Amino acid sequence: MNFISQVEEILQQMEHMGSSTQIRVPHGIMSYASTYQNQLTFLNNNTLKKNLSYLLMLNDFLTWAVRRFSLVPGIKDMLFKNIIANYGFAVEAINKNLAKKITNNKDIGFDSSSSVLNENNIITKSMKKEIRWLYDIRNKQHYDTLPKVEFEHYTYRDCKKAQRIFSQYIRQIGQKYEGE
Repeated sequence: MNFISQVEEILQQMEHMGSSTQIRVPHGIMSYASTYQNQLTFLNNNTLKKNLSYLLMLNDFLTWAVRRFSLVPGIKDMLFKNIIANYGFAVEAINKNLAKKITNNKDIGFDSSSSVLNENNIITKSMKKEIRWLYDIRNKQHYDTLPKVEFEHYTYRDCKKAQRIFSQYIRQIGQKYEGE
């Protein structure tokens, strides 16, 4: 067997080993689904509550992964964007769920639902603006409508901002519904 054949065989063995080896995510990286469900007690739709808790768990994992792994800039950028967009998806779902209960309008959009929540003193006017930022990034998931390339556009700081906005948003809503 010549040298090149030996190298190819070793590489194939290494590739096979790598594909059968799984990386364990350290315990405590992600919150439990029940932790998030307990923060969403104001939602009476259990399916939505559970689905959002899994989405938030995914964000925990993505945040850990983007900080833990050395990634090429384009991949890192897309992970940052996905983390932020996931918060936007969650806010959109919560907004619409709560606004539908208030208005009985089954086909309410994001801006209208935000206005309903603000007019009913569920979220503040400044929070309405903050969650709009999340929703705008969520809308950039439609790649066919992007006007420019998003490369080195998002940062870890943006992810932390998104997490802060979402936490404050949940806290505002929770405070409003606490007494009910």
